Amino acid sequence: MFILCLTASGSGSAELGDRSIDWTNPMSQDFSDLAIRSLNKQRALTNDYWATYWLSQKILQLNLVNPRPTSQITPLIMRADSINAFAIPGNIIGLNRGLWQFASTESEFLSVLAHEMSHITLDHFSRLSSNQSQQGWVIASGILLTILLAQENPEAANAALFSTFAVTSQNQLNFSQTMELEADQLAQSLLAGAGYDSNGGRAFFQKLEQTSFTTDAYEFLSSHPLGSTRASRLANQTTSPVEPSSISAYDVVRFNLLQRADPSLTNPLADWTELADEITDPNLILAWYKTQQQQRPDDRRYLTDITRLTAQYRGFLPAHFEQLKVMRRLKDTALCSTVTAFATAIENSYATLDVLELLQQVSTQCSLGSAVEWQARWLWQSGQETQALTLLSNRLAGNNDTNQIARLKTLLKDYSERYRRFR
Repeated sequence: MFILCLTASGSGSAELGDRSIDWTNPMSQDFSDLAIRSLNKQRALTNDYWATYWLSQKILQLNLVNPRPTSQITPLIMRADSINAFAIPGNIIGLNRGLWQFASTESEFLSVLAHEMSHITLDHFSRLSSNQSQQGWVIASGILLTILLAQENPEAANAALFSTFAVTSQNQLNFSQTMELEADQLAQSLLAGAGYDSNGGRAFFQKLEQTSFTTDAYEFLSSHPLGSTRASRLANQTTSPVEPSSISAYDVVRFNLLQRADPSLTNPLADWTELADEITDPNLILAWYKTQQQQRPDDRRYLTDITRLTAQYRGFLPAHFEQLKVMRRLKDTALCSTVTAFATAIENSYATLDVLELLQQVSTQCSLGSAVEWQARWLWQSGQETQALTLLSNRLAGNNDTNQIARLKTLLKDYSERYRRFR
């Protein structure tokens, strides 16, 4: 039986963090950081910046029509090929790679994303605990442990989650059907408000019901409603827009994400002979340039195309990331000045490991003082906490750069406190 949502998390704002479990914003950020590095340590995440950026933009778009917008949601792409998605404390939404494979249209896929956002918006996590302030960390940690164990041992994962919820006075399974249906209905409203086919959820569940699935990882949530039930309880929106027949940004981002695991996939732009003038979506333009590069490799031409794209769409960061990768290959003279601007742009946002690795490499190549900081961030986020702490400590010894010393001390203090807190 397919389980769409592992559990639900509390909503929050930049000031309040996860209010449904009485978490401040720093507490929410700390748990999010722990979850990401724990999953990276187990190689459970697909660190694809373009797909993650696209997800973040869709979250922002859906939030614009959300009656209770939730800030600082971090999307994660799981390596697992099973069809699943979940929301957990720390305002994290996880989407399995199998979900990208199964959802053939953007509206189908976004119906799942909107569903997980709805769990956060509706404060569903608060129903899992009667004593939020005391049990929030226990429950959140148990959920994270369940996800980690499920990568290798589903039975241990089930036991871990049952043990976690044994400390609560309410049985979360009694709420599961209600929560799922509430989230489905709000998700349908969000899709319609954002201009997508609000029947995407119905289509997704109907297709799901027609497909045979087996799952060992999350059998403990068998009380969740079947796909047919969830489809039938979603109102049919007769005025919903028709899914566009043309290629969408979802199609090209999805292909870029999945082709490494499945080289047999057909490029959605394979039949294009040129880039039409009416194409204005930077995702499609980037995909076209990448297709041209794959068919007829020419780094200099590719760099010219990508540079033109970054000039036209300055806020489209995946193009800037691609630009840096090509410039590094070519040892372009403008590399060092270009990396500084990109590093500044992503400094306060979630950066996947592929971004942190490139910034570490380029900063070292350019002899930038920030190289050690990017290296420490990469080590930390990849789950190599002790190596990150050792690197920062060693670089502080004998360092005469007062500005860098201040930055390194701040980073070392932050990492040290988090490391002690979750050991």
